[in-house]
Amino acid sequence: MLLSLAFGACDQAKKTDKSDDTESADDDQEKPKKKKKKKATASAEPTASATASAPPTASATASAGGEPATAPLSKEDFCAQAVEIGEKNMERCPASEKANVPSQTVVKDLKTAKKECSMRVDSPKVEFHGDVAARCIAAAKKRGGKTTFFSLHEIPACRGVLTGNAPEGSPALFPEECATGLTRVKNRCVKPAAKNARCEQYPGGHLGDPDDHPRCDKGLDCFMTKYSADGNEAELLCLEPQPIDARCKLDLHQCAAGSSCYQGKCRELADAGGQCMNDSHCREGMACEIRGGAFGTCAKKPPARETCGD
Repeated sequence: MLLSLAFGACDQAKKTDKSDDTESADDDQEKPKKKKKKKATASAEPTASATASAPPTASATASAGGEPATAPLSKEDFCAQAVEIGEKNMERCPASEKANVPSQTVVKDLKTAKKECSMRVDSPKVEFHGDVAARCIAAAKKRGGKTTFFSLHEIPACRGVLTGNAPEGSPALFPEECATGLTRVKNRCVKPAAKNARCEQYPGGHLGDPDDHPRCDKGLDCFMTKYSADGNEAELLCLEPQPIDARCKLDLHQCAAGSSCYQGKCRELADAGGQCMNDSHCREGMACEIRGGAFGTCAKKPPARETCGD
């Protein structure tokens, strides 16, 4: 039925064209009919072409209204780009520094970055999120300085590249492997710890979200009680946070989040212009500027980061 209607429409169109041509011939006897018909056909073709090209034009207009979303990355692309960023940022650094890149509580050789990344993203105990990985790489490129794979945990956009699925009691090589709600202690996924129990310094590892892995029971926080020295690891325990004005030690303190130990007492983190002795006394995004003596003032951190060869 549809074909019949289509053929009928075509026949009707041909009759209309023929009638139009006849009328044109009456008006202008010197122009041959075939030539006039050819012109009519030729003028119709651009219209059809313009109609056909209309959808792409509309699409282009829509995409021009905002930036296109960043495409998710594969595991291979993510690790390749993370490694490339580190190699580029450390290109002008001496070999000794490349062999001892800070990696949370230890140092790593920059050459091992690819292996370290692949071991994490390819673990059967994690789920890889390509959209988060793309945002992470974009932020790492923008950050510059001496950023490498081993410092991605310092970039908020890199939190949640991996989420773990290892259940309670399961062995875990990396903190990222533990399921949400669990944390890794002594290479095993466990529930948040009770008071005076041991806790880990970096619950999210390099590519996990630390907020997914609470280290201590409610009302407690993880505090360093001993420094690492003579080959011994630092000691961190779950303890009750101390309120403002509570007595404390300069570095090994239990001051609540949003405060630090300043001159023997817990004090709220200082804003711009506030007095300080080091960066830990200032709010996030601030640094302690000391221009002689032991005291300085909190000021916004300069955007430039340390690089090699400058």
